[in-house]
Amino acid sequence: SCGRPAVSVWPVPDQDAPSSERALPWRAQASNFAGTIRDHRHVVIPLLGGNLLLGVLGFATSAAASRLLGTAGRGELAARQNIPNLLAVLGSLGLGEAALYFSARHPRSVKTITVQSLRLGTLGVFGAATIAAALIAISLSSEDTRTGAFWYLLVIPVTVVYTIAYQPLRALGRHALWMGYRLGISAGWFGCLLIGFALDRPSPQLVAMMFCGVMSIAALSACIVARNYPNAEPESAPSNRELLRYSLPAAILVVPQAINLRLDQVLLASLVSREQLGLYVAAVGWSWVALPVFTAFGQFVFPKVAALEGAEQDRWRRRAIVWSSSLAVITFAALVVPTRLLFAVVMGEDFRSGVNLATLMLGAGVLNGMLLVLEELCKGLGFPKRVLLAEVVGLLSTVVLLILLLQRFGITGAAVASIGGYSTTVVVLLIVLLNKDNQSVRSATA
Repeated sequence: SCGRPAVSVWPVPDQDAPSSERALPWRAQASNFAGTIRDHRHVVIPLLGGNLLLGVLGFATSAAASRLLGTAGRGELAARQNIPNLLAVLGSLGLGEAALYFSARHPRSVKTITVQSLRLGTLGVFGAATIAAALIAISLSSEDTRTGAFWYLLVIPVTVVYTIAYQPLRALGRHALWMGYRLGISAGWFGCLLIGFALDRPSPQLVAMMFCGVMSIAALSACIVARNYPNAEPESAPSNRELLRYSLPAAILVVPQAINLRLDQVLLASLVSREQLGLYVAAVGWSWVALPVFTAFGQFVFPKVAALEGAEQDRWRRRAIVWSSSLAVITFAALVVPTRLLFAVVMGEDFRSGVNLATLMLGAGVLNGMLLVLEELCKGLGFPKRVLLAEVVGLLSTVVLLILLLQRFGITGAAVASIGGYSTTVVVLLIVLLNKDNQSVRSATA
């Protein structure tokens, strides 16, 4: 029901693949990849550099929060923040990704799409706040902690507004500004902790509310930017129904992803010693070193393919699959030796027995990175339900493998289960993406 955009914000070559690509696929793919990076360096550099900086800031804020608040205070802060933060993500109803997808397809009606998404987001805010309040009342026994968590519910509406309002920037090719918002949130959180140091150990509640203030400033700023989004053809914007049919599967997707990410550690906590659990958590943390390059690639691919159609979109679908697969092999090969040499050096001699485990988890991390790219590709093609299906199948695979391996092989079994779960999800997505009957669904009904 929605027409194609009259203008694409992406520079897209019109020529067909040269004969050299058919004759020497590996050389042609390498040449195409290098050419794409060069042609889109104004996109790639902010995304890759920004993700690397986010990793550094994440490490710095985690260490600063622990030093500022101590173990008990860090736990108190988490108790206040966990439920509202989770419900804030679910409360957005996936409308940030829907706004990105439809803005990429209709770049002349971005303002209308954003406003529609914000209006629908109010439904998610009320629902998320109600559920969060009920969970806080049930699960938090300390009156002081419970009161603090109730105050922190203010983060839900500002997070939803921020998430929806700033996402279309990627569709408009303004990746540096988009990444600037993400870095600004992390830097703001780090700033809150620095203020805490200046105040000489403030309460966890004060730290939490300062971060809520950071999110409020980000939401207000994003809304001001959204006022200037292009809106030459508001009539081409999708209906509310189309927005929700795309967004709801993207919102539900958070649930299996969160379970898949934490299930192994939750089960291990009751089955292995704290030393073994510590080895596993350290290996998981090490595996994240592989993610920034995949994250940047996925953030590039989503709006790129969403803005295309027909043969050009099909070409980019195939390219993204080949490049993400090649990137996975190259990344693992490049990091496996440093992992074996440096894991114990970085983590400490007590972790030397976990080198083999860290190598296994590096493989899981690389598969997770490839999975991230394929999911972004699939959502850019208009298939959010297929991504949800793949994640559910992958979660079921992980559960079965954990049942079979965990009690007998401990943390090694958990690592193998992670690899198996990610591999299953990757295979399902490849089946979807390589199926020629899967055409991009313009109304996002897939």
